[in-house]
Amino acid sequence: MTHEDLLNVAEITSGRISRSTVFADFLAISAYTISNSFDPVHREQRQAALAAVFRNYRPEERRQFIKAFLELKRQIQLNVDYHRYRDLLGEVFMEIGPRRKGQDFTPPSIAKLVARISNAGSRALPEKGYFVVNESACGSGAIMLSAADEIDAAGLNPSYQMVAQMEDLDPRCVHMAYIQMSLYGIPAVIIRGDVLALEEFDRWYTPAYILFDWVWREPMPFRPGRNRDDELLKMSVDPIYRAIRLMGKENHGK
Repeated sequence: MTHEDLLNVAEITSGRISRSTVFADFLAISAYTISNSFDPVHREQRQAALAAVFRNYRPEERRQFIKAFLELKRQIQLNVDYHRYRDLLGEVFMEIGPRRKGQDFTPPSIAKLVARISNAGSRALPEKGYFVVNESACGSGAIMLSAADEIDAAGLNPSYQMVAQMEDLDPRCVHMAYIQMSLYGIPAVIIRGDVLALEEFDRWYTPAYILFDWVWREPMPFRPGRNRDDELLKMSVDPIYRAIRLMGKENHGK
């Protein structure tokens, strides 16, 4: 999928709905589609949200959204096959807008430099056996994808030897980061929240984070203490843990 193809997604309604709204809805549809297939904690809420977005579009427009998402998925799989972790969404978003005041994404060359300075490509793994990385105000996730690129270039596998926490206040950025980290197969938690106030509004687990049980190995709290969604995820994948937690609540109630 080329840059031009992604720009054309914004033209699906031929001007009936603004380009920026259409592209934002494409991001939301893609993010909800991925999440609803893997995340038991947020499925009901996000299925309803997906249906609400789709109601704004005609049947043929909906089919074009799904076709564009599948093409994006195919292109990212090709990138993985060729060991390329590239940001496909950020530049399109910056071109279509609208951007919030002061919202400028990190250029690819700077993202690459930051990843190298952070030693993400070191062949010497930390004692845990994997890198734990964090990107606040993550935008589309360009810096994190550059980190994955450096890790891959060092002969390591970002799907197993990297786990990421990312935050942004703009839901469109959260969706972009989530889509790309998910399709590139990187374990990550993307949080929509206010980093300065430590206020969390939404939490997105990539499929790799769920499937490889990272919630046990490397939980990603935004504030001190246990995260409610993390606990719900643990309970949904481990019946014994669920029973213990529920028993504890009953005893506490007594």
